[in-house]
Amino acid sequence: MNRAILFKAKAKDTGEWVNCELDLSKHSSIVYYRTNYAVDLSKLDCKTICHFSGMYDKNKQPIFENDIVSHTGYHGKTESPVVFPDGCFNVGYHSGSSTRKTPMLLNSKMVVVGNIHNK
Repeated sequence: MNRAILFKAKAKDTGEWVNCELDLSKHSSIVYYRTNYAVDLSKLDCKTICHFSGMYDKNKQPIFENDIVSHTGYHGKTESPVVFPDGCFNVGYHSGSSTRKTPMLLNSKMVVVGNIHNK
């Protein structure tokens, strides 16, 4: 089974975010824009690669790893980066004196407000 892996990264020359598909079955060092225009990985800042979570926010924006999302938690409204530890995308962990630590999963009520790689 082949599937494209969606991600975004910043272009080295312009600093603009580029939405890409990674298809390793074609070539291990080539990424493809969604229009299938090929671009070499060396043109992207690899430190900024962010994997698509498969989720969209309240405004129908895709949520990527390292995006900062605004959400309401136990302590009110907060902003948190999207991370991918332990095999799931989340924005931190629920914990309390009588509950065990569990991940706060992404949901469609969140709003993307930035990315940790933006200055």
